[in-house]
Amino acid sequence: PTVTKESNKTGKAILDLKVQKRNLEIRFQNLCELIEKERTVAKELVVVGKRDRALLALKRAKLQDSSKENCERWIHEVDEMVGPWIDGLTMASKFCSKTCLYCS
Repeated sequence: PTVTKESNKTGKAILDLKVQKRNLEIRFQNLCELIEKERTVAKELVVVGKRDRALLALKRAKLQDSSKENCERWIHEVDEMVGPWIDGLTMASKFCSKTCLYCS
């Protein structure tokens, strides 16, 4: 089978989306860790008696939480874009390995 410029562009687009998804997953994990850290700091500040600073830490955690929700939504959207292509490529690969003499 010949590889056309269109298939190369499609493959590159799919690869770019997969890289973007991986970056979003890393960002999501970092946000989760940051939120947990902010909440821990807030608890420690309450124990020490610095209630005003604890409230600031909780506000930062809340802002990070909204960023986390956006990130999660973007991951889902990328999944929806890439999913059909990956499923189609997997099916084509299985079909090719069963029928094509050049692929085995």
